[in-house]
Amino acid sequence: MEYTYSDELMSDLHKDAYGSRPGIAYRLYWETLSAIEKQVEWDLMISAMQAEQEAQRKYEEEAVAEYEMQIARNLDIGAGTREDAIRWILDSMELSPYDDAGFVCWRLGLPYTMEHEFVNILAEMHKEAA
Repeated sequence: MEYTYSDELMSDLHKDAYGSRPGIAYRLYWETLSAIEKQVEWDLMISAMQAEQEAQRKYEEEAVAEYEMQIARNLDIGAGTREDAIRWILDSMELSPYDDAGFVCWRLGLPYTMEHEFVNILAEMHKEAA
């Protein structure tokens, strides 16, 4: 049997699979496992991580769709441009001058690859508020 588990990476995989690093009880449990048992546990964590990644992907897809619907609604009710529609969304969030594009993505559930949508608009809004 080929083993792919890693004692050094177990904590990282646990975090990716279950959202937190393993506690002391799990670490002690891990140390008691044989190589075969560690591989079985590792494979279970891989499956859990993949399920979590798929759930995150679906969540982000839904968040992007909702965000685009908000933009479309804002355009329908009078926002002149996409930038204006986004500004209206940001205005409704009551952001502080310390909130950045990453925070906006987090609040809206959007993937961080969308930060570029907010950088310039936030800079303008923070400039206007100062």
